[in-house]
Amino acid sequence: MSGRILMAALAAAGALTACGGDAPGDVWDVGADGPLEAGATAFTGSTALIPGRPVSVGLFVVRPEENAGDTPIVLERVRLASASPEVQLAGSVVAGTDRPLGAFTAERRWPPSARFAGATAAVSGYEVRPSAAMQRIGALVVLGVQADQLGRFAVREVRVDYRQGERRFSERMPMRFSLQVDRRYP
Repeated sequence: MSGRILMAALAAAGALTACGGDAPGDVWDVGADGPLEAGATAFTGSTALIPGRPVSVGLFVVRPEENAGDTPIVLERVRLASASPEVQLAGSVVAGTDRPLGAFTAERRWPPSARFAGATAAVSGYEVRPSAAMQRIGALVVLGVQADQLGRFAVREVRVDYRQGERRFSERMPMRFSLQVDRRYP
């Protein structure tokens, strides 16, 4: 009898983990096509870095879909979903619609400088509000990534956890980026 209870408890814990639940009762629409979309930035890029030193990568723009409604979308977390195992996430921030526009893709430091990303905010709690500016240029999610060993590594997708009203979503979104880790780069 106790073996069945243990198996049921492990299955319940696994279900919570698989759904991204942070607390009992949290329900996530994992993989659902939610109201947030990845923008049409140049989802590909590459940068060089030295082992153990994080870089800022800003290739990932999010915006509300056209039919998202008036309720803001609140970002909760961004994580690497599909990446070489050597790549680690050092952090993430969001640069809003008032950021400098241009070809910011990477900077050899973490966190990003205001010169490149403008004022940044924490991902957790950041509101992507329906507006003409947000629809036009979106919010730039800047990731701090690093690898501790030499080689060439890839990031292919990120997972974005967010909510709109009472609904919670956890979506995989494309982001293709490669890191060349080499001691020669200052």
